[in-house]
Amino acid sequence: MEFIPLYFQDKLQIINPQGTIGLLTLWSKVDYVLERFRQAGVDLDPATSPVAVCGTLYGNGLRELLRNLLYNPQIRTLVVCGRNRSHSLEELEAFFTQGLEDSPSPLLAFAPGPDGQPVATCRIRGTNRIIDNLVRPELFRTPPRLVKLGEPQAADCLQKIQAFFAALLPEPC
Repeated sequence: MEFIPLYFQDKLQIINPQGTIGLLTLWSKVDYVLERFRQAGVDLDPATSPVAVCGTLYGNGLRELLRNLLYNPQIRTLVVCGRNRSHSLEELEAFFTQGLEDSPSPLLAFAPGPDGQPVATCRIRGTNRIIDNLVRPELFRTPPRLVKLGEPQAADCLQKIQAFFAALLPEPC
């Protein structure tokens, strides 16, 4: 399968469309995080990298991130390496672990869904994040595994990156 973004294509950096890893930089700049990955020796070659795509998550793009993940089930791992300034990482984790609950809001309305179905507001349990009900955790046959590597400027970040990618590769003969 090939990674095809439904949303924010202009804000995502596609590395290897056949990759199975999404790299989420939260509030950190994509170029800086990718440079740290290069320093750690990660293969970012478009022909061979296990990383399919890299992008930020400043907070309000969570709905679109979830839709992109649902449309691209080959992204089996979401590596998070970046500054978490808006609690979007906790919201993402809670979406998959705690799910959604109805949360009608008179202040927020969504247009009807693709088939004209009504769209309701939901809250991600354990958070204050309101999203629509068109993407729900149960729609993911296999939710992506979240791997948190911390902030890219941290002293131990390069070691965490190296350890994660070393565990992916088979041992040399």
